[in-house]
Amino acid sequence: MSKFEKYIKMKENFWPIDKILGKKSFYKLDFEVNCDVLSPRYDTEVLIDEAIELFNKLDNIDILEFGTGSGCIVISLMDEYKNAQAVGVDISEKALDVTKRNAIKNGVENRLKLINASWFDSNIETKLNKKFDLIISTPPYIPTREIDSLDKESKERKEAVIYSLIQHNVAGIILFPRTEDLEIAPLLRSSNIPVIQVMDYFPEFGELSVTMDNFKAASTAMQHLIDKGHQNIGFLGAKNQTPSQQERFRAYKEMRKDQKLLYKFCNPSLEDGYNKTLELFTENPQLNAIFATSDASALGAMRAAKERNLAIGKDFSVV
Repeated sequence: MSKFEKYIKMKENFWPIDKILGKKSFYKLDFEVNCDVLSPRYDTEVLIDEAIELFNKLDNIDILEFGTGSGCIVISLMDEYKNAQAVGVDISEKALDVTKRNAIKNGVENRLKLINASWFDSNIETKLNKKFDLIISTPPYIPTREIDSLDKESKERKEAVIYSLIQHNVAGIILFPRTEDLEIAPLLRSSNIPVIQVMDYFPEFGELSVTMDNFKAASTAMQHLIDKGHQNIGFLGAKNQTPSQQERFRAYKEMRKDQKLLYKFCNPSLEDGYNKTLELFTENPQLNAIFATSDASALGAMRAAKERNLAIGKDFSVV
């Protein structure tokens, strides 16, 4: 696979462009970004504009940033204040590794001290051991009460939910991960809250996981349909398949290797499952079973079958 093809595949799996390329521009500089840090937002540049109005650019000021992440804010300030000394604090050691590389890249490494600590450490003042002229931070700014009003698939909602869990000192998180959730992996990892992945596994979320043999389970489900006498079995899969869904599709193809495959890829919704099942009926009017990888698309398949006066469980089966 060429680099270009790899990038296209990553984009299909909802990777942000900056994470695909591994870099992002912020204010006047370029920064490395990866899954260990959040990408800088362009509206955050307003902070730099405000901060550089506070002092003469030649002043010897001391800057402190809490939650340094990629270092884009503090490094941009140091680029403006050529005589400034700065300290960056972050709970994530891996994030500070990115900060250090960005500091070297932008020529401020000798003026930036990095501290791996929580803002709330009882000895944080001892670690800092000085007074600062400018303290800057971009902590979460979405109130908990407003979380439900956000788009369920938006990055802002996902981040707000995680920050709410952090505030409530949860002992751990059980996550059913999807490829489109990888954008919040850096925040989850930096929170230091144990994450247990269920069903699918992505190394970006950590090492703890509870998985199942999806190929074996799907093969068993297919055998159940065959044992019920179904010969015309269709498959409804997700457009952007997780590893577990890929294994289920592999099992479907293996169990039907001597017969014509009937499959469609769709969004995990009732409407899409319904429409794709109608398309399968058009291809094969004798369709009498569906293997669906999501509950919503399975419901859509049942709706399509009922419209054709097929009795679910007798004339037509869905797993």
